[in-house]
Amino acid sequence: MNGDSINDFIIGEREGWVNFYKRSDDGTLDATVRLKTASGAFVKTHTNAAPAVADWNGDGLLDILISGEYASDNGGSLVKLYINKGTPQNYSFEDEQPLKTSDGQPIDQGLERTCIQVVDLDRNGTLDLVLGEGWHSKAGFIFFENVGTPTSPSLVRRDRLEQTDGSIVSVYLDAKPSFVDWNNDGIYDLLAAGKEDSIDLYFGEVQ
Repeated sequence: MNGDSINDFIIGEREGWVNFYKRSDDGTLDATVRLKTASGAFVKTHTNAAPAVADWNGDGLLDILISGEYASDNGGSLVKLYINKGTPQNYSFEDEQPLKTSDGQPIDQGLERTCIQVVDLDRNGTLDLVLGEGWHSKAGFIFFENVGTPTSPSLVRRDRLEQTDGSIVSVYLDAKPSFVDWNNDGIYDLLAAGKEDSIDLYFGEVQ
């Protein structure tokens, strides 16, 4: 977050705040800093803040996206976007904007307690969004495809992620996605976590 090539920690709180822990080259962490915008407002959602860090608008600066528990404080959208207008060494966030789909609809979907990951899932050079569902006994992962450009994202909701047999990829409550190339074949795989004590691995295949 501060341009020193050392990965830091960005952690969401149950109460909605988003915390920054600067990491030094010896692995130690600075004290908690609750992120704020340039205007002094907290980078915050209602509750259960689940932040994702990505260069959302392709300007070389890291932005913050947050999902959470309720949409009531955010114009109906479960995902907030904070654009970074600072420098690589000194972040400076604009005030929040609700992230919406290309038709102007908020990302609400009647869901609660969601978790997001920003990833170029279809490998076309633009960042997509995958949203894990919250309070569902078979919580799935919803794919929002970016049909815009790297500098002007435009999201379209697609189906829930499926397995090759057509069944929904799901976990029990509080779905949390993490995409990695687990087997080094050049294709994203999905690590799916939920309320239970296990993590499921789904290998990606080219269709």
